[in-house]
Amino acid sequence: MFVKHIEQTFDEDPKRAQSEPVTSERIVVVGAGVGGITAAAILARRGFDVHLLEKEARVGGKVRAEQIAGVSIDVGPTVLTMRWTLERAFEAAGAHLSDYVTLEALPRIARHRFRDGSELDLFPNVDANVAAIRAFAGPREADGYRAFAAYGARLFELVNARFLSAQRPSLAELLGLAGHFGPSALLRIDAHRTMAASVERFFQDPRLRQLFNRYATYVGSSPYSTPATLHVIAHVEHSGVWSVEGGMAALASGLERLAVDRGVTIRRATSVVELVVRSGRARGVVLADGSTIDAAAVVFAGDSAALARGLLGAPARRAVKTGARRSLSALTIAAHGTLEGVELDRHNVFFSGDYRAEHDALSAGRLPADPTLYVCAADRGSASPPEGAERLFFIMNAPATGELGSDRWSTAMAEDELTRGLSRSGIRLRATAPMCVATPATLAERYPGSNGAIYGEATESMSASLKRPGAKTSIERLILAGGTVHPGAGVPMAMQSGCLAAEEVEAQLRSTSSRARVAMPGGTSMR
Repeated sequence: MFVKHIEQTFDEDPKRAQSEPVTSERIVVVGAGVGGITAAAILARRGFDVHLLEKEARVGGKVRAEQIAGVSIDVGPTVLTMRWTLERAFEAAGAHLSDYVTLEALPRIARHRFRDGSELDLFPNVDANVAAIRAFAGPREADGYRAFAAYGARLFELVNARFLSAQRPSLAELLGLAGHFGPSALLRIDAHRTMAASVERFFQDPRLRQLFNRYATYVGSSPYSTPATLHVIAHVEHSGVWSVEGGMAALASGLERLAVDRGVTIRRATSVVELVVRSGRARGVVLADGSTIDAAAVVFAGDSAALARGLLGAPARRAVKTGARRSLSALTIAAHGTLEGVELDRHNVFFSGDYRAEHDALSAGRLPADPTLYVCAADRGSASPPEGAERLFFIMNAPATGELGSDRWSTAMAEDELTRGLSRSGIRLRATAPMCVATPATLAERYPGSNGAIYGEATESMSASLKRPGAKTSIERLILAGGTVHPGAGVPMAMQSGCLAAEEVEAQLRSTSSRARVAMPGGTSMR
């Protein structure tokens, strides 16, 4: 019965992709972040006996929520773009995204407030942004934005299929751009220029330069060292920014339900202390209680630096190479209350007075004296503003120095930094309950091997992108997934990494597999 079901096309009945495995091949997935869950669900749909192990009592990884004043507040990723990537990941597992998660398109990307008191709203529409920037900074800057938007679209066309949708790119594949798009393609991906240098070509207004430089922080890096190719981040927001009904944690819950429907065995509060490697091949895992789970392949979906640092045993250290600078960390605070002195949108950015000085401090391992502050007001968006207290989440960039000790990163210090940051913008927070604070030390403890870094390795050059770990490692049948490996950080990219990990497992086991085959959608090309 199962073989008959999985041989049906996806469009006939995606819910009929049954979960009973048709093979004794067991796959162990370590880490139930969105990358790990995605890989597990796809592999189970393909007929593997999948065991998903998570050290926490909940799934989701960095996608998580805290309860404050009786309400759930997201304390991880808050901005969701690239909906098509989510749809294709669910399709690969034989399901429709809308059957598990409800998304709503937001009317605005974000509200930006500058130190001089000026504000600028951006929208998921180029023409609307041209009009907003013309009113904000004049016709020259509006024309610069239109040129910048066209530039971002060209970058996306160049890098999407060969980078974002493929297994880890190589130098040869980079050179292959010239053969596909013409000799000028290598120059047109603009990897030889920094994001800041590229922004200067389009904008004269220092506020707009600050705004579009900020996209480097989406990958935990500085715009003064990150290659301009990463301006594709601004481009994908033109296709929509989405909110998840029930919060981002509801996306993790939807993925969990999908995995269970496909027959994945999920074990929470289960710590893996060692990856079993014999004769150059991953053979299973050792748990904290001393027991062993044998496997035909292992997908590791934690921070890839944990392997390089030997946290999963000495034999697994050679699976990946590391040494690049870690990405940024953060001070985050979740609160239930009101902000006085400002009108909020869903996503809000309060910029510092000197962006270069801010990033110089971060690069030197220090907290900036005047940090940029991001505020997510989860009760705002397309609906009417809430009356009274609302859910608020604050993020300030911080250096990834979490393992220097909790004495450096105290809750009181984080709350003081928040108060000062709000005060500089003329804003006051009135909280109805104790706030939930996370520091680099918190994140270092929560995500072993990370040192508090949220995004893995910093993207400070094109070579950094080429050196970022991919799904395939130097150890046979040890596969990687998650936001610290190719194609990068963020929920859509982490889910794409899960798709790539499932493909790699299939490729490495294909020669000995007698399972029924299932077509798997590939890529994340723009619809």
